[in-house]
Amino acid sequence: MGEYTYNNSVTTARALSPFYANYAFHPQTSWPVEIEAMNPAGRNYAHWMVSIHAFCKKTLEHTRERISHHYDKRSKEAPKMKVRDLVMLSSKKLRIRRQS
Repeated sequence: MGEYTYNNSVTTARALSPFYANYAFHPQTSWPVEIEAMNPAGRNYAHWMVSIHAFCKKTLEHTRERISHHYDKRSKEAPKMKVRDLVMLSSKKLRIRRQS
């Protein structure tokens, strides 16, 4: 179903779906409609899957916030310097042949 959905979705690069690009028509979809479950364990499984997806979404959002917090610290604008300003350099990553 995932592959079918991807191949039937419109892309921004071509402004048409991969399925349409290959076959020149959009296939008819008849997705299953929601009906009463025959197996009660299926409802429990569906509830479990929804809760797992919510947990994953919450975790990914937390991770995104944490990463952006650390990235934003490093991506601050460099200090404004002019020609002839005195600056201090760290020799940690400065490779020179003379001892400092």
